[in-house]
Amino acid sequence: MQELDDDGSGEVEYEEFFNWCVETGIGMDDGEGEDSVQEASERIFDMLDQDKSGTITASEMAALFKQVCNDISEDDVMQLVHEWDDSGDGKLDREELEKMLRSVL
Repeated sequence: MQELDDDGSGEVEYEEFFNWCVETGIGMDDGEGEDSVQEASERIFDMLDQDKSGTITASEMAALFKQVCNDISEDDVMQLVHEWDDSGDGKLDREELEKMLRSVL
């Protein structure tokens, strides 16, 4: 998360998050379509998977969301993970995260 915090405030403001999205091409259609979404998904996954376990827990995802938008609860994040957790293990793997991102990008 520190890579997003340009001003070192300990929080990721909207502008910092937006700038990071632009720099990494997230949400931008650069004509490559599938590749850009997959690459963005991989970058986001690697950033969220703090313990490098190969899955993203609700706690790992909540850590980012709390920095980006303070008004989201851990219960909201758990519900989001549950909604996209096709395997039912309570975590998101790379494919599940990519599927989630494709729905919003």
